[in-house]
Amino acid sequence: MLLQITLLVRELHGGAVLIRALADRSIVVFGLDEEAAILDLELLLEDQLARTHPRLLHRLASPDNAEVVAWWLRDALTVRQPEGRDTELSLKVSASVARHKEHHRVYFPTWNVRAWVPLTSEPEAGALAVLAEHAKDLSPGALLDRRIQRDERLRVLELSFEPAPLAAFTGKYLGLDRLPEGLPPEERARVERERRPPTPTLDAIADDLTRRASERELPRAAGLDDVVNMLQATLTGADRPAVVLLGAPGVGKTSVVHELAHRLAADRATDARRLWFADATRLIAMRGTFSDWRGQTLDVAEEIATTDAIWYGGAILPWLDAGKSVSSQENVAQLLRPLLARRRVRLVVEATTAEWSRVERRDPGLARCFTPVRIEEPDPKRSEAILRGLASLATARTDLVVEPSARAAARELAARYGMGESTHAEAVALLRRAIADRLAEPSPGATPLDRVALVDTFCRESGMPPALVRDDTPLDLDAVRAFFEARIVGQPAAVSRMVDLVGLVKAGLTDPTRPLGSFLFVGPTGVGKTQTAKTLAAYLFGASDRLIRFDMAEVVTADAVQRFVGRHGRPGKLVSEVRRVPFAVVLLDEIEKAHPAIFDVLLQVLGEARLSDEAGRTASFRNAVVIMTSNLGAETRRAAVGFGDDEPATWNEHYVGEAKRFFRPELFNRIDHVVAFDALPGAAIRDIAERELAAVAERQGLRQRGLELEVPEDVARWIAARGTDPRFGARPLKRSVEANLVGPLARHLSDLRKVPVGKVKMRLEDDHLVPRVEVAAARGHAQLDALTSAVLAVGQLRLLLAGCARSSAVRALRIEVGRVERLFGNARFARGFGDLAKAMAGHGDERALLEDFDGLMAHVESLEELGYEARFRRETVATADLEREREAVLARLRDVGLRLAGRGRSEAGRATLWLSWTGSSAMLSDLLEIYVSLAAAHGWGVELFRPVEARPLAGDDTPRTRFERIGAIGRDEHPKRLLHRGAPEGGRLVLDLYGPHAGTLLSGEPGTHRLHAASGETSEVRVGDAPFAILRGSIETAELERLAKGIPKTLLRLVNENRRIVEDRSLRAHFAIEPRVWRLYERFMLMRVYDRVFFEGAHRALGRA
Repeated sequence: MLLQITLLVRELHGGAVLIRALADRSIVVFGLDEEAAILDLELLLEDQLARTHPRLLHRLASPDNAEVVAWWLRDALTVRQPEGRDTELSLKVSASVARHKEHHRVYFPTWNVRAWVPLTSEPEAGALAVLAEHAKDLSPGALLDRRIQRDERLRVLELSFEPAPLAAFTGKYLGLDRLPEGLPPEERARVERERRPPTPTLDAIADDLTRRASERELPRAAGLDDVVNMLQATLTGADRPAVVLLGAPGVGKTSVVHELAHRLAADRATDARRLWFADATRLIAMRGTFSDWRGQTLDVAEEIATTDAIWYGGAILPWLDAGKSVSSQENVAQLLRPLLARRRVRLVVEATTAEWSRVERRDPGLARCFTPVRIEEPDPKRSEAILRGLASLATARTDLVVEPSARAAARELAARYGMGESTHAEAVALLRRAIADRLAEPSPGATPLDRVALVDTFCRESGMPPALVRDDTPLDLDAVRAFFEARIVGQPAAVSRMVDLVGLVKAGLTDPTRPLGSFLFVGPTGVGKTQTAKTLAAYLFGASDRLIRFDMAEVVTADAVQRFVGRHGRPGKLVSEVRRVPFAVVLLDEIEKAHPAIFDVLLQVLGEARLSDEAGRTASFRNAVVIMTSNLGAETRRAAVGFGDDEPATWNEHYVGEAKRFFRPELFNRIDHVVAFDALPGAAIRDIAERELAAVAERQGLRQRGLELEVPEDVARWIAARGTDPRFGARPLKRSVEANLVGPLARHLSDLRKVPVGKVKMRLEDDHLVPRVEVAAARGHAQLDALTSAVLAVGQLRLLLAGCARSSAVRALRIEVGRVERLFGNARFARGFGDLAKAMAGHGDERALLEDFDGLMAHVESLEELGYEARFRRETVATADLEREREAVLARLRDVGLRLAGRGRSEAGRATLWLSWTGSSAMLSDLLEIYVSLAAAHGWGVELFRPVEARPLAGDDTPRTRFERIGAIGRDEHPKRLLHRGAPEGGRLVLDLYGPHAGTLLSGEPGTHRLHAASGETSEVRVGDAPFAILRGSIETAELERLAKGIPKTLLRLVNENRRIVEDRSLRAHFAIEPRVWRLYERFMLMRVYDRVFFEGAHRALGRA
């Protein structure tokens, strides 16, 4: 479709131009030259026309008989001369004149004024008369902005575009005049199909790495330029080679491919060549049957060859097994081998040296199709250069400063805790993750990324406490011992060994070629061996679930051993779990029952801290603690289990001797320590029982009902006696608690229709426990009710903010921020506006305002969730925190509301008010004191002026008035004394307040303020908006009277001292008088701002919130 659009071209200084569509003044572009501006305008129009409803396209078409004329608007501007005379100046204006039926259609583009003049009259006189009426309401500055400074002319732009189909304006777009940005899906797909050859299979299963690189979704690589250059030169050659990248895990093979994608995306000469990622998993997925993968794989190869693209196939080793099934041993590698041999596709894959050796053994023909490109482990100097380059990229793209200490910490932690073959790769990955963590924060560039921040990232990932990792933080071993003693009962030897291990880890004195520690826990069952392993996992790695437990009694057959260590190319459970959680405690329970082949596996684990399975995957045990438990020697102990009285040295020698007799010397000597656990004494059993009872008291069923569990000492002893077994130690104790206490308690609570908030006591009657519920005092109810009210108040605040988000002010702000960002996202548009720093600064303020509002929304939503969680847990201590946070949100909302209200106001920071009164000045005195107190609270300046007679201008006897400054209230003297000295007989003053949000907050003050004094006297003050310009010169007295008559007479506010209330008539709200009356006035002002900015009645919603 062709459309002719008439443009108005205005020449500016230096050859720059401003071009506006004559039919739609919102379509305007700026350019350093005319052709550049036309190109930007074409981009803008093509986008808008393709999204505009067809019924509205005619509005952009301008009359073809229009012409631009220049006229003079006579006596439009008054200029005051130094000698006192006024000079009337004329303004040169431009107009577009066209004939339409029986009229001249005149349009003043810079004024946005239209006039229709009959053909029988001259268009100039009639149109200028209309324009003169419009000019009366404009300030001198606005008039000067609209004058012609350079030549203006018309230009016709002819555009060819495809209009949006009517079918697109259905569904959620029904009733819109313009579709959202971006073409409809069908149109976008059509354009993409016309732009390049079809690639349906690649689009369905592959990942376009060049597109992701252009959208900055892929990380950049630093320090690998030589390898990337070699790879790019090889892959872009004419013979279409296949390349395999060889190197240790983490050395940068994938990073090289990603950097190649960035170069292809940035190189305009390779626009037609893309880099696709489709590994073996993607090739055999997405189809209905096993046989479909063959056609899909060949389709991918054909589309790669047709479009001359580059194929990144990921790791090559899985290609040898992908596609196999019970009925066929054919795989992806065999299917593609002929194409690779004939060099039909450009392919790059990757492999470690060990994986490539396996490929060469299993499929030598496939290996010969590839050209190896080796990536060596960088030396320390090059590694530092790569880390420095990575930090520089982060600084260039995000303004985040990465300090050298962070890079040094990454290298140190990678060397100390690295799990792979490449220390450099570990350091790079750690630094990348630390940068990503900082960029996820609201203000990532506020503070530099230093050593502490990087260590914090490492600790969050590994679970290790910062005190163990940071060199500048001392470790209190007494506190460590207390931590273990509080959780491990009756085993001082085990506690000492665990504390010693923590000290070794802190000092960095563990053997880097072995696990952090290896222990053999021996002793009878139920004495705390597993609990010790859980406690060590909780302290070293942050959570008790960092315990990887294997029951070795299940690994007793050859088949179970193969599943445990891997078989037939399948991964083993041990390697898989340690690779998944490398920072963990590995617990091998009842090791003496395992198959003898397991001990051979342990020789490698304990000696080299690494293990590889049949699938070729290697797990590092450098950051793991290996604990084996055993009951060896328990049956031969003479002392009864549960009442051990021997000396510790005696039974320790007994258990160590039994372990030496069982394990081969080469395995036993690789174990760091054999820790003997003896039977638990009676005091320890009772201590464990008390802990189990305390855990029952914290269960949700009791907390949700507000019940406190009370267990007397005799009941605890009874439960402990019932839960001790000479054969199983303290292990039956938990079952005793569940059976004898939890069961009866649950049955009793289930029988009650309504459980009151109070205490449940367990009593021992006839050798069984009986629960009794006692109602607590009313205080518990009151605290819970207060928490409920606080949670509901936060919920009401969230609903209020949701309503504010739908207000026209917030929606307009969101639309404006998005519009500016989209415009400045266009490269040519951005170059044309390169000098408009002011526009970008204003945009930054508006974006910050929008982010502040959205941040409030997110904060209140999180606060409500935390409140409901506290209510569920009956944590009444959270009430004060909720109320404090709610008040903080209301304060932040006040600031956001004022900033929103001040958008677009030229005098948002200044309020100039008429104060006119008759009779008593009591209300005037009180009102001045209120405004001055308000100014003091907000840090505003306040000045008071009175009208006095001014000298007439030379040659003009017209009476004039000027405003004399009485003083600066609050700095010079008190308002009442100032008023008494300078109050004129005419009863009229001007008050000027200036400071943050002064004009916004006081914009609703015009109206009558009335005082009903306690003495029965009534006085009132009429307040109105005054132009600030009158304070800087003189004004005709008649004009001053005309302005004064415009002060609103409607009663706005009433102070009734007899009823002790302050009432706002327009808001229909009133408050009781308090000592600081200005606080009430401020509340009224804020309520008016909320109603104007958000929605009618917002102040009432805020009052409820």
